[in-house]
Amino acid sequence: MKKILYTIFVSFIAFFAMPTFTAQAQGNLQFNRVISVSLALNPNQSSTLITVPTGKVWKIEAIEAVTSGQTNYLYEINGQVFPISNSYSSKINNSLWLKAGDTFRVMNNPTGGSSVPFYYSILEFNIVP
Repeated sequence: MKKILYTIFVSFIAFFAMPTFTAQAQGNLQFNRVISVSLALNPNQSSTLITVPTGKVWKIEAIEAVTSGQTNYLYEINGQVFPISNSYSSKINNSLWLKAGDTFRVMNNPTGGSSVPFYYSILEFNIVP
């Protein structure tokens, strides 16, 4: 009898109590707007650091640096720096998702000394409960 009560008690805890410790609030994504940015950056110059607003999620669809020579172009997310690529037309090949509070910027870090046009496109979504 004690074994049966123990099994029922453990089942109750596992079924009802445990999900409250591991569950996170989720919401639906509702499209809000497109953010398209075009700017020129001089050597070793960065764009303004932008932060994903509270209640929003960003999907970065494109980052591109158009150049006439090979060099390194970078983007930064939350203080971590990543190469866009190392080619004549540098761009990312995958979408990037950022949550509220994440930061983002692009950087011109060339070996040469010319201004480079950068383009990036972001889809902004509202988090709807």
